[in-house]
Amino acid sequence: MEENVVVEQPIEEVVETPVEEEVVVEPEVTEEVIEEQTEEPQEEEKVEKPKEFDPDELEFEEEVEKVDEAEMYTFDEYNLEAYKDIFDFETPESRAVIQEEVAKLKAKGYSQDKMEGYIDALLERENNKEEVVTAEKVKAELNESLSKEEKANYKAIGNWLRDGIKGTEFEGAKYKDIMSNPQLVKLMNTLYKQSIGKNGVKTVEMPKPTPKVQYDYMTAMGSVQDKIMSGMSDADLNVHIKDMASKMKAEDLDRYKESIYNSLKIEI
Repeated sequence: MEENVVVEQPIEEVVETPVEEEVVVEPEVTEEVIEEQTEEPQEEEKVEKPKEFDPDELEFEEEVEKVDEAEMYTFDEYNLEAYKDIFDFETPESRAVIQEEVAKLKAKGYSQDKMEGYIDALLERENNKEEVVTAEKVKAELNESLSKEEKANYKAIGNWLRDGIKGTEFEGAKYKDIMSNPQLVKLMNTLYKQSIGKNGVKTVEMPKPTPKVQYDYMTAMGSVQDKIMSGMSDADLNVHIKDMASKMKAEDLDRYKESIYNSLKIEI
């Protein structure tokens, strides 16, 4: 019997080929790349669509009626063109106010000259409003002008003066005028010392104020204006104007006469 002969095949030697590693190249990071990455996405600008026409929502603007240039400054038979740079003659609201005032003065029989005189007096009174005297200003003036004794007696003088003028026309605002005037305080201090005597006992009564009143310019003009507004007749108004002139402070009289003549054509 034949034996099966196994012929062994030679084993081929396997040679492993080295595998090359894949090199990953990182992209270079530059400042421009960083800025691109950090930039916030910009919102797209929204474009509003025009609103569609809706007849139910349509409202027309009220047209302001234009006043003819020739009629703009005329109210009834009065021409106020001289005050075109002062009053508003264009807007309906302002014209209504002017017309109302003109109607009142027309009912009182005002002429063109008297109308202008009245307006001028009003404007002058507005432009010459007395400056508000502050406590700080009064204190500074008194502190500079009064002596040590007068400052020490100031409150006592005020109490003494208030008692002396109680019930007279000098009570109230006039009292403040006196106590804010350094020269009058000096005078009151002299009278006060005489009244209390050496031993502090009141020996001399303070002189009573004279009944004659002296008006300043603004007070007199204000009084005349009030009489005009009340509808006083021309004859009575003339009497009142002259009466005020007789009681005016000397330093204000010429100015008062000039204003009365310029505004009302009345000679004093």
